[in-house]
Amino acid sequence: MDFSVVHLDLGKEYRGGQRQVFYLLSSQLERGIKVALAARKNSFLLLKVQEELPQVPVLALGGGEFNWLSAFKLASWIKKNNCTFYTPMKPGPWV
Repeated sequence: MDFSVVHLDLGKEYRGGQRQVFYLLSSQLERGIKVALAARKNSFLLLKVQEELPQVPVLALGGGEFNWLSAFKLASWIKKNNCTFYTPMKPGPWV
């Protein structure tokens, strides 16, 4: 699936920033924008999106904010899906 906006959030918890990402995903879906989420594996946000917005592709990233494997995985995923824009909500030092 090709998408144009990837929201990146590396928080474990579900607070204001994660709520904002969830609302943005919902709103953009309603407007027909192709969106995706890259988030920390087993994070509350990732699980919530999988449950409540199953049409949104998700990429589960391991490790913390500084993880070369996750950075490579994200870059490959963006390239493979022809993503032209992404929004890092809480970028790590590799973004």
